[in-house]
Amino acid sequence: MVGSLLIGLVVGFGMSIPPGPISVAVIKRGVQGNFRTGIRISLGASLIDCFYAFIAAFASSAIILKLQNFLALYGWVELLFQIVCIAILIFLGRKYFHVTPADLRQSTEKEEKRENRVRGFGFSSAFMVGILMAVMNLANPSFLPSLIAIAGFVQAKHWIIPGISGSALYAVGFGLGVFVWFYVLLRLILRMRTRLPATYFTYIFKFAGCAFYFFAVILAMRVFIATDWGGLM
Repeated sequence: MVGSLLIGLVVGFGMSIPPGPISVAVIKRGVQGNFRTGIRISLGASLIDCFYAFIAAFASSAIILKLQNFLALYGWVELLFQIVCIAILIFLGRKYFHVTPADLRQSTEKEEKRENRVRGFGFSSAFMVGILMAVMNLANPSFLPSLIAIAGFVQAKHWIIPGISGSALYAVGFGLGVFVWFYVLLRLILRMRTRLPATYFTYIFKFAGCAFYFFAVILAMRVFIATDWGGLM
């Protein structure tokens, strides 16, 4: 049970690293020295992400249950899926590591538009801003499918226990992981805000790129070690 929680925490932490509108909102509060507002935005967003993770884990468990026999017969399908995951991680690593000024402007503009839209609904509390900004992630057509794909992957590897309890623990861990990343990010910005270079936002993107490269290497090593290469022949 603890394993399901820890896996969720790692996945939530890792998926929060790429800078998005919520990250930008948290960073802005850190630069302004407004720790409490940043934390409240983080809590609101983490709560909704916890709910998303539960839906993704519950949905993927049904899919994996139907695919288990197929994957047992055709091991190369699972290997192919893992290779695709590695390729996606490398692609994301390259995308974030080689960020352009246009990408930075687009991220900032997206955050401002989303936050203004939330406040336009009449919500001014930072907690509600975090909740509604996270809800707006549903507008991204790849958001939920990516959560389901990742949840399906960890379930196929039996890294989380099956059933509702496993999905719930994974979701709680996911939400905690999201919050931990925002908390760490906020603390770093607060500590360094007086000496942050003008290009500090670029370094956050590059860090995200390095994280994706790191995850790709770890996954590739695990696939290489765990795959029964003789059984695929």
